[in-house]
Amino acid sequence: LHKYQTVINQIPTTTMTTATTNAVRTVDINLYGPVIDAAGWFTDETKVITPHRVKSALDDAANAGQINVHINSPGGSVFAGQAIYNMIRQHPANVTVYVDGLAASIASIIAMAGNKIVMPPGAMMMVHNPLLSIWGAYEASDMREMADFLDKVKESLVATYQSRVKNKTKDEIVAIMDATTWLTAADAVDMGFADEIEGLPAITASMS
Repeated sequence: LHKYQTVINQIPTTTMTTATTNAVRTVDINLYGPVIDAAGWFTDETKVITPHRVKSALDDAANAGQINVHINSPGGSVFAGQAIYNMIRQHPANVTVYVDGLAASIASIIAMAGNKIVMPPGAMMMVHNPLLSIWGAYEASDMREMADFLDKVKESLVATYQSRVKNKTKDEIVAIMDATTWLTAADAVDMGFADEIEGLPAITASMS
């Protein structure tokens, strides 16, 4: 990111595994831990979420008709999360996302990739504005440039939410992000960020 450092979208705070049922070709992918760009020398790869690991899991599920993505993550790198979201969206399988515990920040963006999003009663989702982690000394012009950059990143996040959350306007989604909003399962379903609460009947609308 040139002179900028890591763009993050997570709460301050820590496997991805796959399991296949060949009879129906259903694949489960567990996304547990922070979202990072790539694992380093001292990183336990089994405790982080990276685009490379998700791509490998999706490649292994190339012929699957159903993918269940389980999320428990505080968020992390915006661009890593957007890449993961796009990879899941591009897979031809039907995707159900389960928020097992927490889908915060960029992890909530990843959740939006599901054809259906399910949250147990005790799960939560958090939506907020992108943050910029920086170090060093900067002039005022540098800080203004960084603020403009964050605004551009926010636009991309709003567009992703808007593509999935159909009962909120763009301005309403922006307000939700500005407020750093924590959503219970019931809140998420009511506001359009999830489709159903696990164990409860799905809410449907019909005309008679």
